[in-house]
Amino acid sequence: MLQILILSALCFEVHATVTLEECLDKDKKYAEEAFACEDVATEKVCKKFFPAPSTAPTVGADVDRQEQCWKGDTSPDDEIIAAAIDLCPKTCALCCKTAAFDCEDDESFDCVNLKKKNQCKDPWKTQLNLVEKCPRTCGLCEEKNGACEDKEPNCDKEQCKNTDFQAAMKVNCKKTCGFCDEQTTAAAETTAPAETTKPAQETTMAGKTTAPAGTEPTTTPLCGSDPRCDKWIQNGFCTNNLYPDEYKAKYCGKACGKC
Repeated sequence: MLQILILSALCFEVHATVTLEECLDKDKKYAEEAFACEDVATEKVCKKFFPAPSTAPTVGADVDRQEQCWKGDTSPDDEIIAAAIDLCPKTCALCCKTAAFDCEDDESFDCVNLKKKNQCKDPWKTQLNLVEKCPRTCGLCEEKNGACEDKEPNCDKEQCKNTDFQAAMKVNCKKTCGFCDEQTTAAAETTAPAETTKPAQETTMAGKTTAPAGTEPTTTPLCGSDPRCDKWIQNGFCTNNLYPDEYKAKYCGKACGKC
């Protein structure tokens, strides 16, 4: 059975040899990115073929990774490693080796601090340009490298051409909406929404309220007071230094004290 799993994994991707120091921090302890993904195979399969040791790897732990995740008869085995990464990366503490983390961050940007503030999952990540700034830290390398998959499970094709939803749809529903071949990716959409005379509509993705693309605030752009500001402010819109001041002023200038 294990051979079948390995062959299945190799059909998708071949990985470089993994060492015992993969996904560790500077103190040689397991980093958060070692577990920042989910297993592809079922829990039953992962436990059977990659059983955790008596002291299982966890964030901050200083224990050995189970040998079933990387070792052949006497040495590291690339086929076993490929199966572990493609099928049970979280169980094997190898999430950092998956495609979502297979790139580098912009070293000029403080990605560690951004992640501590839970901004990798910010619904405004399009405007923050996280795909270009912190793709490895935030697990966005597939987007940076051009992979085309939906990020949300319930993409509505009817909303693909709705200008109020388009920025969010380009990030979360690329495959459903046919945005895969566009030259302008979500990472390039770093400016404020384009002005329009259409009524503003509220966009909700992944349970959070986001600013819709292609809408104009309900008051003057120089000192906006959009009715959705209260919800955005709860998500840190006014205090987050990553959002440009002019963007804050345009949408929630009064509430954010920008005008």
